[in-house]
Amino acid sequence: MKNEKKPLIVIPTVILYVLLSGVFLYLTFCNLNNVSIENWDEARHGISAYEMLQNNNFIENTYNYSKDLWNLKPPLSFWAESASMSIFGYSFFALRLPSALCFTLMFFAVSIFLHRNYGAVSAIVFMAVFDSFGDLFFEHFGRSGDADALFNLFFVLSVIFLFYERKTHKPIYLYLSGFMFSLAFLSKSFHSASIMGIIVCFMLLSGEFKKLKLKDYIIFFLTSFLPVLIWAFARFLYDGFDFLGVMFGVDVVERTEYASKDGFFVFLSETLSYHIVMLILFINIAAAVLLVVLKKIDFKNILNSNALLYALYLIIPASVYLITKSAAFWYFFPTFVGLIFASGILYGRLANSLKSLDGRLKTVLTAAVVLVSSAAAIFLARFMYSNAVLVSSYSVNAEQSAIRTLLEDKDKYKGKNTYIYKTKNSYSYKGYEWEQADILTAELYCDAHCKNGDIDNFSSDKDSVMFIDNELYEANRTKMSAFSVISQSSDYKVLYNGI
Repeated sequence: MKNEKKPLIVIPTVILYVLLSGVFLYLTFCNLNNVSIENWDEARHGISAYEMLQNNNFIENTYNYSKDLWNLKPPLSFWAESASMSIFGYSFFALRLPSALCFTLMFFAVSIFLHRNYGAVSAIVFMAVFDSFGDLFFEHFGRSGDADALFNLFFVLSVIFLFYERKTHKPIYLYLSGFMFSLAFLSKSFHSASIMGIIVCFMLLSGEFKKLKLKDYIIFFLTSFLPVLIWAFARFLYDGFDFLGVMFGVDVVERTEYASKDGFFVFLSETLSYHIVMLILFINIAAAVLLVVLKKIDFKNILNSNALLYALYLIIPASVYLITKSAAFWYFFPTFVGLIFASGILYGRLANSLKSLDGRLKTVLTAAVVLVSSAAAIFLARFMYSNAVLVSSYSVNAEQSAIRTLLEDKDKYKGKNTYIYKTKNSYSYKGYEWEQADILTAELYCDAHCKNGDIDNFSSDKDSVMFIDNELYEANRTKMSAFSVISQSSDYKVLYNGI
């Protein structure tokens, strides 16, 4: 696709930019500290980040102070969260801030890129559709304390740098694209293979590789792999292949050896379950069809156009997960972001193409596009409103709220062996075992050393603390009377087993 001449920014455009930016920032940062930690990825990442600080060990990640061979991600996201905690203190906000910031950088990087290269219409469409896609904010991405926001920032920047490599034919942009791949790997391991696939396929199919010299290949290799190799070597010196071997075995061998069609059905079901995705697909298909009819897309020269890059951006990451053994819906977020990216470009090109028409055809097509755009804008506004209502309603669940607040001003009880006993435990059949999210909460707010065990274990562990819900306290009142109640709420009590 040829770059369209971008129009001057006018007042209505500025107003739309400000409004859509405000919606994005509200959805990203509102209640960031006041929503429960999610079990699994967010909790495991947060625990690793916190314990790296406590252990003063930034090579090995641990879970509840034992080597973690379940969360097999390299440490870049852990480092970002550790740095945030060091600066802003131990809180849910500090845990999630790196993701929120990377998410924000990605949003504005794409918006500015589209405005500079395709015009205001493209940028506004991207921003409006993005603000409407709630799961990008709420599920494993913008507001979540795990690796996906970092990974997708580097993914998007890698694609943007490839665009500028083709536009300017300057190898520096290829080096930067490769460096983004290395950062993506250090965030989310072999998930980053999609990025390298895009780089290699784009350079080969576009013929850009012919313009490179030997030194360019060497520098590209170093920027792409040297940071990863340095980390892998440091990890190997620390514990050999204990971590690296399992990481490769799980993320590569298992996912490819047992490849199936499950990924396709996950992708299909997720796509069909999202009304916003269906709207995005409609916008893209309708705009593409009209551009073909108006002869604004030249399929004969696609290899020599930016359309090749955007097609690879959509196809390669989706294809990788479509054939893997396990494909969680958030694995397809790069593809969803790519679809929104494409919406802005296609719709912007369509708007500019209509300007070049005249006569009745221009009147009819313009009226149709305005009508469809108005209907789409109404749907998008409803999605944005629903997202805003949801984010404003977030709160912390009972046990995490109790853990965060009941020892708030009782420092002498922090840093001790800590037990939990509750009736509702979504992570374990046993009510006296810690859920991952509760471990992170207890570490952040109580510096707790979380121990699994029942009342008898707590009884035999002097100078320890137990969080117990009121229902279980009443059911075991005889045993509980031996311990001091040092704090309580409507849902929980905190007991102390004195020395």
